[in-house]
Amino acid sequence: MTKLIHLFVICVMLLLPNATGLYSQSSWTLESCVQRAMEQSLSVQSSTLAEQNSMLSIEQARLARYPSLNGNFNVAANFGRTIDPTTNDFINKGFYSNNLGLSSGVILYNARRLQNNIKQAEKSLMAAKANTESVKYDIALRVANQYLAILFAEENLNIASEQLRLIQSQKDNLDRLISAGVRAKNDRFELDAQLAQRSQTVLENTNSLQLAKLGLAQLLRLKELTIEVSAEEELGAILDPDNLTLEALIEGTFANHPALKSAQLNIEVAEIGEDIARSALYPTVSLGGNLGTAYSNSAVTVSGFETQFIDQTVVINNLPTTIQFAQEVPIFEDSPYFNQLNDNLSLGLGLGVSVPIWNNCNGRIGIERAKLNTLNQDIAYQQTVESITLDLQNVLFDARNAKQSYLASQTSLKAQQAAFDNSDKRYQAGALGNLEWITAQNLLQQAEVNTIIAKYNHYFAVTVLEYYLNGVN
Repeated sequence: MTKLIHLFVICVMLLLPNATGLYSQSSWTLESCVQRAMEQSLSVQSSTLAEQNSMLSIEQARLARYPSLNGNFNVAANFGRTIDPTTNDFINKGFYSNNLGLSSGVILYNARRLQNNIKQAEKSLMAAKANTESVKYDIALRVANQYLAILFAEENLNIASEQLRLIQSQKDNLDRLISAGVRAKNDRFELDAQLAQRSQTVLENTNSLQLAKLGLAQLLRLKELTIEVSAEEELGAILDPDNLTLEALIEGTFANHPALKSAQLNIEVAEIGEDIARSALYPTVSLGGNLGTAYSNSAVTVSGFETQFIDQTVVINNLPTTIQFAQEVPIFEDSPYFNQLNDNLSLGLGLGVSVPIWNNCNGRIGIERAKLNTLNQDIAYQQTVESITLDLQNVLFDARNAKQSYLASQTSLKAQQAAFDNSDKRYQAGALGNLEWITAQNLLQQAEVNTIIAKYNHYFAVTVLEYYLNGVN
């Protein structure tokens, strides 16, 4: 029964696309309840964020194929003897400098690691979506359990109320007979006791109904503490479990079951992880480039020249003679900022090859770990297959038994109804006592309750079979 209830609700997902906006109405259907729970569930929101994170991983993996571009900017102050970055000369005065640059790099070859990262990220996104569906199924399960608990409680309350009304009607009739002197006053005691018991049953069923409504309101995260539900149509079964074989059920289920899809995707993700781990054993070829320039406030530039006459003494015929020479002397001034940036511009390109030779066996160990992860995911897949197969065997067996139980309960109810009608006629004719009539009524009520239980069990079981066969598409 627990597995039937656990699996039944997945079929509700078939109706979700048409349920948008339904929960704004006063009377809630199962579809609108599930839709509301999906929108308000923190678990679904968390799983959706995991999907978005996987999408970002895909984008990151794809962009890794393109060149990177980074800029740098720094300002420094220097004191004492140091090298001027613009002239490479030693100077003995304080100055400040400014360096600017751009660098870029791109991977040309890394044994398809980038491509495999993209494939793995895409598979991980599919697995994340499957996980979201699983979360939704769990939420839908809880909602449907509570929703159907309300319907079940309502039917129980209706039966108890009808039995109370019938007891009250019989008591009123007995009071008239007692007043007419036809029946003794002591005959009222049994009906009074039964009336009190039925009233208590009605009260208990009313409380059970309110608790069920409270539970559903809490699941939907409503501010109101109660909720009114409505069944759009009479519960009924379409699929006959007796006409379904286990082989056909397994074949249909394996084609649609999200848990199997998720497990298979996890295997594929792990297999790609092996390829990524192997790429660590191969060389990586990359291309890089940089553009840079620098500025220093100690740098000067020649703005022009001036002629200076220099006296120099020479000896001619043993006589000292002063001769004047003309010399062009440069005129210096501080070099402008942007002129220095232009004059000091440098460009570099490089091709790099990184060959793994000895990395403490990290690459080999990484490959072995990736293989173990694949084996672990394969075992998880086999466990999922085995678990679902066992579930299918139980579900089909339970569905067939539920069908037979429902048919038997209907037959029993008809027989018990006929027996009660006969007892009621005899009671009205005075040929049957209160105790016998109450006993017949109790048996009828028990038959009605058993029929309700069997009806819901039958509906759950067949709906689960339909889900397994058809999936959620």
